Amino acid sequence: MPIHEALEIWGPDVIRRVKIREKKKIGEYMIADDATALIALAQMGILEIHTWNSRADDIEHPDRVVFDLDPGDLIEWAQVVDAARLVLTLFFDVKKGRST
Repeated sequence: MPIHEALEIWGPDVIRRVKIREKKKIGEYMIADDATALIALAQMGILEIHTWNSRADDIEHPDRVVFDLDPGDLIEWAQVVDAARLVLTLFFDVKKGRST
């Protein structure tokens, strides 16, 4: 069940919701507009923080890469694992100077 559907059932009161007209429906979205709401999202495990890919003392030279695999609802866990392994294999091939 997508998180936005789960929140309709049990979401904490500190997370405000708004309804927004989309092309084919009216979607309901979470609004975290204070520290209490952000803490609630973190406690639910759905607050995702994207870090900068370089160090503060050398911001112009990234030394990190993140492959963020966000599967859809119809993707099986085994497919996510396969994708992660493929990314890892390709990464090591590039690191060794091989192209696939």
